[in-house]
Amino acid sequence: MPTHFYNKFPFGRPLILVATYRKVALLAVAVAFAVWLSHVPTPSAVEAAELSADGDIVGAATIEYQIEFGRGVHVQLEADVSTSVTEVRAIFAPVGARRISSYAYPSFNASPGTGKLSANFTINTGGNAYVPPGTEFELFFEVTGADGSVTATETERILYLDPSKDWRLLAPPGIPLDFHYYGFSDSTAQSLVSTVSANWLDIAGAIGVDADSVNRFRAVIYPDVRAMNAVFPPTSAASSDGIFFGGFAMQRFGVFVLGGPWGDSVLHELTHLLVDTKVNSPLSPGVPSWLHEGLAQFFEVGSSSGYTSRLDGAASDNRLLTLRNRNSVPARGNEISLFYTQVGSFVGELIEDRGPEPMAETLRLINDGRSAADAIEVAYGQPLWELENEWRSRLGASELAPPPQPTATPVQAPTTPGTGASEPTVVTSPVVESTPITSATPVGEVVPETGVIAGEGAGKGEPNDGFNWTGPLVGAAVAAVVFAIWSFRVNRRRFRTVRR
Repeated sequence: MPTHFYNKFPFGRPLILVATYRKVALLAVAVAFAVWLSHVPTPSAVEAAELSADGDIVGAATIEYQIEFGRGVHVQLEADVSTSVTEVRAIFAPVGARRISSYAYPSFNASPGTGKLSANFTINTGGNAYVPPGTEFELFFEVTGADGSVTATETERILYLDPSKDWRLLAPPGIPLDFHYYGFSDSTAQSLVSTVSANWLDIAGAIGVDADSVNRFRAVIYPDVRAMNAVFPPTSAASSDGIFFGGFAMQRFGVFVLGGPWGDSVLHELTHLLVDTKVNSPLSPGVPSWLHEGLAQFFEVGSSSGYTSRLDGAASDNRLLTLRNRNSVPARGNEISLFYTQVGSFVGELIEDRGPEPMAETLRLINDGRSAADAIEVAYGQPLWELENEWRSRLGASELAPPPQPTATPVQAPTTPGTGASEPTVVTSPVVESTPITSATPVGEVVPETGVIAGEGAGKGEPNDGFNWTGPLVGAAVAAVVFAIWSFRVNRRRFRTVRR
């Protein structure tokens, strides 16, 4: 055959072409063998699979913790493991009405030879991740083995209190409140229990919560305000200037903190927790401060008369605040005391004059998504501004003008071609009261460095399908090398054929 005919074959002479086909077949067999080899489990993987099938990866496990109060909780896991470990995840959440779980990936050491696992991480509780004393965490670890199976440890509970104090616990069965205290006598603590026992069912009735299904709360009581101030959450200077703050409640954690063993303050903060238990729907716009604080002020003393008697001067001087516009506590120091006195009087008189049922209905409607003004009007049969004016009239104060009515907004209807402009259509939109959602100070669910809030993003939080890509990649690399060598030899022969 002429040489030019041979060059029409991609690999030179026909004999070379036959040899090439044999090499391609051998190459295919080599690639198939490499891929098969990559899927053959190693003895350690087989052993891990058998162990995880027979039982859990984690055997005996111990969770220990050390509280560095004001900074964090250092957690240590020690466990026996039956196989090599690829990942450890810590999952924790503060116990409360609105529980948000968080997770972190601790640093860990696992020795297959000894079968021991050690892991540690820190729950941040200071700074912007503020957590109040008395917070209780639930925590457990998830351990992932080499075969992708996961075993969880038993759940550990951690009570966040200053370990340098001699805390005592009083947990009476008749009320939904555990008392953690130090620095005063047990008899004083028992008197607090008596105060709550005599009043808490009345509070629950006016708020509309089921007394038999309320979760237990925790009261953390310091011996004095100075001791409590060291753990007080961040507060603006304007709101605290010249004002005495004796405690605070954080419903998210089911905790309130007091700077002394005062029975009226216990009732005040317990009322806040019960209101937030009643109104916790994501549909709710929230309970405005005038109503939230008004309920707490009233049940603190059980009467509105003391507040009303202190408002004579403000009423005669026309200094009363307009409550329906007070969705938050005033920022000015000279208005804060007046605000608390007014709301105690106004809300207290609503309950005393109309009974507890309309108030419970108001909170139910707010929980269903109604604004406070709308809920009040439905429950009491009168607009909020009328109820406030009746109260002001009893004080001898000037009445307030009614709120502005919804305005009609003219909307130009679309024009039909050839007919000219149509008459404007009047559309009336209801006025929606803007009320903030009451919430606690931001807390420490974001764990340090490696931690993220559960449910955010992908990465380590995604489920592992258990497929190991290392073997296929190695097989592909081997096949690529074989193909490169083979291609080089074929092209060299082809070059020689062309030269002939």
